[in-house]
Amino acid sequence: MIIGIGPKDRPDLHAYQGREYLATWDISDIDNTKKFFELVDALKSIRDQRCISLVESFENKLDRVYNDQTTGLDFEPIHVGKSRNKVVNDGMLRIAEFTTNSLGLNTQLFTGSGVYVTIASGTGTIPVYSSDSELQFENARVQFGAEGFSLAAGTVMRFGGFFSPSIPSATISESGVFDDFTAGVMLYRTVYNPADQAVHVLDQDYYTISHAIYQQSV
Repeated sequence: MIIGIGPKDRPDLHAYQGREYLATWDISDIDNTKKFFELVDALKSIRDQRCISLVESFENKLDRVYNDQTTGLDFEPIHVGKSRNKVVNDGMLRIAEFTTNSLGLNTQLFTGSGVYVTIASGTGTIPVYSSDSELQFENARVQFGAEGFSLAAGTVMRFGGFFSPSIPSATISESGVFDDFTAGVMLYRTVYNPADQAVHVLDQDYYTISHAIYQQSV
């Protein structure tokens, strides 16, 4: 205990906890997946809260597949992996800067506006550290919009991305969200255990990432 400060005198703290699903899909499912991402984007653009329920339903189905539970014939990913995230130091600094209208005071602005606009995947496997500023080996990045989503579901921050079959073959093992289209400040980094990684094959399948950050006062 800090001298002179009892448990009741401690300041409130704010925690960021998250989880992520990495799924591979047969190319025959691509039209349905594209329609899902496009619909989420369209609903968000008119501030229709059905976009939240769509994303939550999508993630719940991924969780059921991950736990070997049925979801219906219209939802059959090849493989689903699951992992936890870590909001990195640069990400927390960026949140603080954006909230206080002081972008760039502690972090370099790069060419981004401070708004998180892309989600990236990679093949790195080193553990996540708070000091991480990029993925270990980034292989692809997609823009939020028709190929991805970012939205607030109450106090939960939700992100997602559709990674097309044309992406070169790779074993996907990490991901992150950035506030620029090519570089930028990383919000979080996720790394998957071998059993949860996605083996992507060029032009034979595609993969999606669905991520949630839960904000909590502790």
